[in-house]
Amino acid sequence: MQKTVIVILLLSESLAMSFMKRLAYQSAPTQPNILWITCEDMSPHLSCYGDNEVKTPNIDQLAAEGICYTHAYTTAGVCAPSRSSIITGMYQTSIGTQHMRTLQASKKK
Repeated sequence: MQKTVIVILLLSESLAMSFMKRLAYQSAPTQPNILWITCEDMSPHLSCYGDNEVKTPNIDQLAAEGICYTHAYTTAGVCAPSRSSIITGMYQTSIGTQHMRTLQASKKK
């Protein structure tokens, strides 16, 4: 009798855990699958943007299967200030990265 009760308890616990896992899986929000590729100083010289000279089959496949943006804007026309904006999410003028220079703590005489 005790073995039967133990087996029934184990089975019911196992069934309850399985049900809880299924509920947790079904109620989880689905997240978008985002792949963000960024590069510098190349303009739209890719075949997915209509360039016939450059062969980029892997990027073309990504563009065909996803979203290819045709209107892109930047807050700076050079690499380092633009990169600082992407990394921080702030305008270059607000954090002092608008100039392509490094700050020196002290100048050598």
